[in-house]
Amino acid sequence: MTRSHIFVVGGIVNGHMGGYVKWFDRYDPATGTWAELKNAKPARDHFQAVHLDGKVYAAGGRRTSHETKHLFDLTVPEVDVYDLKSKKKWSVLKENLPTPRAGNSTTAIGKDVVVAGGESMRKQAHDEVEAWDAEKECWHNYPSLNRGVMVRA
Repeated sequence: MTRSHIFVVGGIVNGHMGGYVKWFDRYDPATGTWAELKNAKPARDHFQAVHLDGKVYAAGGRRTSHETKHLFDLTVPEVDVYDLKSKKKWSVLKENLPTPRAGNSTTAIGKDVVVAGGESMRKQAHDEVEAWDAEKECWHNYPSLNRGVMVRA
């Protein structure tokens, strides 16, 4: 039986005002202990990460800064990947997220990292559903959502 861990990547320390961070920590429910891992790059908030085949994928997000009036526009197009198996370091996918957005939902389906919905500077929430095929190393589309959605914490 393999051990399950909970990974916490990035986030924001000052509510919706700012203070995005690049922290990366692992919680082991079996022992009740936390471990600090190598920080993600870049810092981001308002996103989700997913574990697939020994890698953690951080997709979407933004760098919220109420102070500089950058609330929705500083989206992060890069998808960062942490290799848990061998390299134990961060890398970046060779292709950016096709539709940069924050407040998105991210999950693993088969060998796909699926990024759905979200928000950016446009008036309506995103309805795009895009997936990174981890075996073929390319993006492809899933059917769009019936309406755009934003994930609210």
